[in-house]
Amino acid sequence: MNYTIEKWTPNHPQWPQLVAFAQEHDLFANIIDSPALIAESHYFTALHNKQIIAFIMCLVQPIGPEMDVPELVDPHGRMLTEAKIRAFFVEERFRNQGIGTALQKCILDLAPQLGCFQVRSRSELSKKANYAIKLKLGFAAHPAIRKMRSGDSPGVYWVKNVQRVDSSLQSTAND
Repeated sequence: MNYTIEKWTPNHPQWPQLVAFAQEHDLFANIIDSPALIAESHYFTALHNKQIIAFIMCLVQPIGPEMDVPELVDPHGRMLTEAKIRAFFVEERFRNQGIGTALQKCILDLAPQLGCFQVRSRSELSKKANYAIKLKLGFAAHPAIRKMRSGDSPGVYWVKNVQRVDSSLQSTAND
């Protein structure tokens, strides 16, 4: 099957279609049309015959505060950041064709260019296809319960390091 992947911004002429796609699939459209999130977010869409069939969105953020801990820093005091995947969706009829893997790889390739230390996402326990992609790409799994207004939501945080530690930061036997 032929498809293309494009990096989009809100200035893309088809942006309203991406917002509509997210709304149609109950994908938290606020992550796509919220001015507060757009500034630090990155969007990739998969298109088939010029129609959106999948997308992924990540937000660059400091590691720590989202989990209610202080910002993590490297040994030189520089803040560590991550590309947090906030939305990922492939239309059912286009699944199991490599599109989801290709979108995840776009984020894995982009994150080091943005200075991110890691890529992280969260999935509900029911998202077995996403698990398969994450495991194939070498993500580590961290089961966790997210506290929500509607109750506890068990799931898995997926984390993958994308940036090598600078040799000047590595500890030595004499440390």
